Amino acid sequence: IMDDDAFDSDDVAQGQIGDCFLLAPILSLLNSDGGDDFIRENVRWDEDKGGFWVTLYSGGKPEEVFVQDVYGQGARQKDWEWWFLSGDKPSIAALYESAYREKYGYYDLDDGGISSDAMELITGKPVTEIANSDYSGLSSSEYQGLREVLNDGGQVTLSSPRSGDHQLTVTDTAGNTREVEIVTQHSYVVTRIDADGGVWMRNPWGPGNSADGGGEFRVSAEDATSLFWRAASTNVTQ
Repeated sequence: IMDDDAFDSDDVAQGQIGDCFLLAPILSLLNSDGGDDFIRENVRWDEDKGGFWVTLYSGGKPEEVFVQDVYGQGARQKDWEWWFLSGDKPSIAALYESAYREKYGYYDLDDGGISSDAMELITGKPVTEIANSDYSGLSSSEYQGLREVLNDGGQVTLSSPRSGDHQLTVTDTAGNTREVEIVTQHSYVVTRIDADGGVWMRNPWGPGNSADGGGEFRVSAEDATSLFWRAASTNVTQ
């Protein structure tokens, strides 16, 4: 689970558990070197006990949670290869799923939650939430503030619309355009924000998913300001 390939956020895929609120902050950590280092410091293997200790933070105070198994239908790491073997395996995110279960129970994990709460639980750092009570999109100035967080090595997630059908034309990292579906009531990872307000993001559903196919894609500034109504941000390097 903790090999170097496991820290590639492109390969993490949400399973059948409805916990995008938890996976999005984890993927936001995997999006930066500082976040990778943070996870390495907060997840450790215990050879004697045959399991992992995962550090969560309650009220900013560290609490080690022992994890000895993960959900078969939980978060996976796709496309790993080792010699002549390939396929998928439990991802680092699956360890956090089990740690969350130990602390709050499975039904809280599968019933959905708020990314800002999960981000605070995972990092123990102050988390800033921006939200519009009428669920309208964030402003361009708010996106510029989030851009500064990312440029400083921080972590950002966005919440999608609560209802409706939202088909967008987006751009991928190779410069190609494609049509994607923005999943409602869902948490997305923000990887970077352009100076013009265009937002690069990733869906925790992962590679080959039915909504957008996986990987990073760019949502125009116009679409970003009209759709995504809540953001959570922090910086584990500060």
